[in-house]
Amino acid sequence: MRKWIEDRTGLSKLVKVMLDEPVHGGAKWSYVFGSGLVFLFILQAVTGIVMTAFYSPSSTSAWGSVYYLQHKTSFGWFVRGLHHFGSSAMMILALVHMFQVFIFGAYKNHVN
Repeated sequence: MRKWIEDRTGLSKLVKVMLDEPVHGGAKWSYVFGSGLVFLFILQAVTGIVMTAFYSPSSTSAWGSVYYLQHKTSFGWFVRGLHHFGSSAMMILALVHMFQVFIFGAYKNHVN
């Protein structure tokens, strides 16, 4: 099945181009902020999609739909908590990442 998909799409070549970026100076723990941001963005997207399945945006039923998600659905409180705290963590991590990029000069062109 994998060979059939590869023959028709060339997906592995695209994945290799996207993931094979050289890290100048070597990989370090201080370089995880970008990956952390990607993880948090995916978390926000997934929890947001789950919550939209239960949310009603009308002025009469919005509060009730949030209450239903929070108290009546299985792990609704957990999904809402992940979304809430994930958004705060994403803002903090974005600031840390931007500061790190500025300090390390990662925005500069590193052509040898």
